[in-house]
Amino acid sequence: MKHLLFLLAFPLLAFGQDTGKDSTNVIAGKITDTATGEGIAYATVYCGRCTYGGTVTSAEGDYVLTSPVVSPAIRVDHIMYRTLETTVGEGRSDLRLAAEVHELPEVVVDGTEALKLVEAAYARLAGRADRFYRGEGFYRQTTRMNEEYSELFEYFVDLKYSNQGIADWKVKTGRYAVNPIPDRLLFENQSYFTRGWKVHNDAYDPAKFTIPLNPATYRLYDYRIAGRIQKESGEVILIDAFPTDESADGVIGARLYIFKKTATLLQADYTLTHLNISQPQRGVFGPAGLTASIRFRTANAGDALIQSMTTQTTFPYHADGATYAVEVKSLFLNFSPKTMSGTVDAVAGLNFADLKEVSRKKYRAKWWDRHPVVAATPVEQAVIDNFNRADYFGNYFDETK
Repeated sequence: MKHLLFLLAFPLLAFGQDTGKDSTNVIAGKITDTATGEGIAYATVYCGRCTYGGTVTSAEGDYVLTSPVVSPAIRVDHIMYRTLETTVGEGRSDLRLAAEVHELPEVVVDGTEALKLVEAAYARLAGRADRFYRGEGFYRQTTRMNEEYSELFEYFVDLKYSNQGIADWKVKTGRYAVNPIPDRLLFENQSYFTRGWKVHNDAYDPAKFTIPLNPATYRLYDYRIAGRIQKESGEVILIDAFPTDESADGVIGARLYIFKKTATLLQADYTLTHLNISQPQRGVFGPAGLTASIRFRTANAGDALIQSMTTQTTFPYHADGATYAVEVKSLFLNFSPKTMSGTVDAVAGLNFADLKEVSRKKYRAKWWDRHPVVAATPVEQAVIDNFNRADYFGNYFDETK
């Protein structure tokens, strides 16, 4: 099989560093669309005086910040909305964003202009691919079977990365929870995509996933302009990359958001509608569907670095005469780079030995209860609370749980 089940954990949010002070003021609220009143999912909330420099809104638009400052200044960014700069106070602070002018013309079938912009975006990325950064990140993944959560784990990592992806990844601390429901399906080998995914590439390997930002795979896609966003800073072009052979295994379709003036990649939404999974020792898996959204930030020298990633994989699972609907969701936040490093030769570790190393350390539940990123990231908070009450959390690979 070309693509293993480990790839279910597709791989991101870049913030400032921890203030190093006790964060005593909790600021929470909801960010909504001014016109519709609906919550805005995955908006970036930058806050230089807050823990980790900010957060990202949940799928419903909720956010949580902690800060030693009573009324910190924040900036809220979302590619589809106008940037908001304001201050927020302790307690409830609801905010509203106005939508940018968003044109959705009929899809331009002639992909010449679209391909030229994709080529320019690739050239910009490739020209800075040898610039590496160091930083910290946070990863969380949940597994749900027939609407009941069977697994939740999360950990913090030290990173070395470039605009192409993660070059090196070391788990610092983490926790793992398993719900003892019958016939549970677990994914102990996690985060392959986070560690192994490439935003752009210059070679084509049919045994691996195929991405549109790659000169060697241009022939496998139809590139079409799908819309334009008129932002204050300039025009953002929406480009759809359609696989020319819909049945091709591992060819990922995408919508790319590219800032026209500088050919900077701002966001990439990926879709793989048919992924065959073959692991007979674990049961029978139906075809999987995978979606992911990667957001980028502009760093020093205009480098477009992975900022955050949210993913979802769904598939049917057959075991012992029963069929289960399985959903695996993951979130990765990439905090702001600390320092610039030289070229990194190491590839991201994929043997997960660091998870086992973490499992030998004593689990400290109160540390997680105090850490703000637990409450400030988009995941079902009720699930974490329920798992805590049921005492499901323990160390990685703890057979007693």
